[in-house]
Amino acid sequence: MNSLSVTTAPAAWETREGKWITREVRHRVEFVLDGVGLAEVLAPVAAGLSDDVTPFELDIVNAPALLRGEIPLYEEIPSAERVPVLVCACGDRECGELTVKLTMGDEDVTWSDWAVEDYHTPIRWLPKIPEFRFPAGDYAGALLAAESISEANREPVTRMRVRVPGPWWRNIVRDPEEREDPLARLGWLRLDPVEPALEEAEGEFWDFLVHLMGAQSALAGGDLGEEDRPEAIGDLQAVLDSPHRVSLPSATLDAVEWFSRTLRSPAPRTGTD
Repeated sequence: MNSLSVTTAPAAWETREGKWITREVRHRVEFVLDGVGLAEVLAPVAAGLSDDVTPFELDIVNAPALLRGEIPLYEEIPSAERVPVLVCACGDRECGELTVKLTMGDEDVTWSDWAVEDYHTPIRWLPKIPEFRFPAGDYAGALLAAESISEANREPVTRMRVRVPGPWWRNIVRDPEEREDPLARLGWLRLDPVEPALEEAEGEFWDFLVHLMGAQSALAGGDLGEEDRPEAIGDLQAVLDSPHRVSLPSATLDAVEWFSRTLRSPAPRTGTD
């Protein structure tokens, strides 16, 4: 018999509206199987689901009923024999989901036959993930706990946005996310903390923002001299080492990593053109 419990884990959503890309970090439910988080269980076989969430984060479904096999996630797919354990945060089944065969018994509940489904390509089975059999009482308790955790996690922890680097004519030939020139890279570092706002940030998150702004300020000045480079490298490394790096838009994190590598190479050029 296996154990099932739930805990809280970070989850991030990234959206684009016009010239702004916003990344929002919240807490989500994490299933824990025999003491190991589901994300860790999946890492060797289905890492592409790392940004997905449990059905408890979706407002469109009764998650406990879904995971008891009482209702399907989508009306057009009436069978509830297979249930989703992880889904895309947008709730669109075309994005793919992690599913299991659910077997509800009087004494135990079984998750077996793990797979990734998106309903427009062949099902991808995950035979390396074993079958898990939970005591029925523990399963019911985990669903109740997950519902409580999800209710407590409705508000975002952080929300940060960045304006797509311009001017527009630089982005005609290549998408902004694909540009590798220093001007574009520097533009991705000009973040706007929305929640908490800069003046409201505290503790480790404030330190994280200070290091990010320090690096941006140093790099905006043009080519760095030998005496200035160590401080800029230190600021960039502090950003990369911080758990708050998850709050950075993906293009911003790429830029931080790029500048960190570039400053460590001989005769780097970090200024704008």
